[in-house]
Amino acid sequence: MGQTPEVSSRREASKSEKNEPLYLTPEEAKAKGYRFKSPPPPPDKCQFCGKENPRSGIPFGGEILFWQPFPSRCDCPEAVEYWKKYDAEQAAKKEAERIAEEQKRKRERIERLLGKSGIKKRFQRRTFDNFKADTPERQKCYKIAKRYADTFKQRYENGYILRVRTGPAKHTSPPQSPYNSLTRASR
Repeated sequence: MGQTPEVSSRREASKSEKNEPLYLTPEEAKAKGYRFKSPPPPPDKCQFCGKENPRSGIPFGGEILFWQPFPSRCDCPEAVEYWKKYDAEQAAKKEAERIAEEQKRKRERIERLLGKSGIKKRFQRRTFDNFKADTPERQKCYKIAKRYADTFKQRYENGYILRVRTGPAKHTSPPQSPYNSLTRASR
């Protein structure tokens, strides 16, 4: 039976077994006798202090397989500050993309569920803004539905049950308005 490595990942286990570092500069690779599959790229010059920073290579089996495709980062204070800001901007951009994708998935899910609901398109466009409360009964229905929609977040754990009388007058009463108001708010 083989022994379980005392490290947490295969990469670390492989590194500890072979004592190969994950990245080597061209000078370090030459000093350790690594062959180059391709010649190392020229060092990157820091735009702040002018220091030359060699790109690192990835060693495997006594050979540098490839060199990092992005510029090396300098450790001067100006470069550290620049890369810190750059990394924060990239993280914010990635987070904004993630949120946009999540919202897109939610919208698509709402549209899919709304399509399966059997609610006709003309009723899907009903809102409190375009509801006509021109009779006392409609005004009462409007107030009840509006209050329900306005306090929905406090009550959502109880579910959404809407009961209306049977008959042809559903399009004149506000039962669809709370749903449309709530789903538009989440889009």
